[in-house]
Amino acid sequence: MDRRDWLNIAEYVSLAGVVAGSVVAAISGQVIYVAVPVTVSLGLNLMNRRRQIMPSRVGVEEVKIAPESMKMTIAQEIEPVVAAVRQLRSRSTELEQSLIVLKTQLHRLRSEFQERPELEQVESLAEVISALQQCLEGLPPGKPGQTPIAELEREIVQAIARIPSIVEVEVQQQLQKLGELPPKRNP
Repeated sequence: MDRRDWLNIAEYVSLAGVVAGSVVAAISGQVIYVAVPVTVSLGLNLMNRRRQIMPSRVGVEEVKIAPESMKMTIAQEIEPVVAAVRQLRSRSTELEQSLIVLKTQLHRLRSEFQERPELEQVESLAEVISALQQCLEGLPPGKPGQTPIAELEREIVQAIARIPSIVEVEVQQQLQKLGELPPKRNP
């Protein structure tokens, strides 16, 4: 057994002696039977308490040191997270700047596209075609050897259908002249 266990056992035995001495003192009327066990019990109690306080002080020092080590551990674990957040903020700033550039270019291209002379030509061609269709509807049926009106109408419809592709080709050529947009970055 440990010395600590012997002190605890001796303390309990002396407390039992105090109780027995109190009974004997009550019966015999002599205080000495109570005074000696009480003194021994108090002495043992004092020794046990001092011994228990000593390890407690060491425990207090360990408790003071523990938060510091925990702070260091937490700081080491948080460091990669902080670095990742900084990197994400940097990336976010880059993306925002790229977005501003792209929006500016898109706005410029839209305004340039709206100012293109081809749009006016397409609108005027659509008006001419519409007028031609109205004129054709008013013509009498054709003579033998002449191209029938239905065939002319079909050719006109085909010509109308080709207009968007012609305009698209022209717009693509103009966009190539203006330069390509910067390539999109994947996040």
